[in-house]
Amino acid sequence: MPEEILRILIIQPDIVWKNTIENLRKYTGMLHSYQKPVDLILLPEMFTTGFLSTPGDIPLDMQDEAVAWLKNNAVNGHCSIAGSLIIRENDNYYNRLMCANPASETDLYDKLYLFRMTGED
Repeated sequence: MPEEILRILIIQPDIVWKNTIENLRKYTGMLHSYQKPVDLILLPEMFTTGFLSTPGDIPLDMQDEAVAWLKNNAVNGHCSIAGSLIIRENDNYYNRLMCANPASETDLYDKLYLFRMTGED
């Protein structure tokens, strides 16, 4: 019986605070420089902006771009890719983990246990 190996790439760069475009550029460069096959890529919490306790400070139109970026990289890389970002839905903000797969589908998980000492609640 052959062994099955799960190949995981964890990316933890310095995040450019509140700058989705620059962060996505940085991640794209890192992904393109990594040449080995991988099954799952893990990005940091709030990978597009860095940690924010005031989510209203970010341009919400960047959410769509970040979600499209996740899906495109999953499809092009033939792997799953996951990271959390701030999502606004029904006038509420969520620290949402999104995992995109090679079929361009996404699974979602909203952070339940918030860090109240920084105002995350």
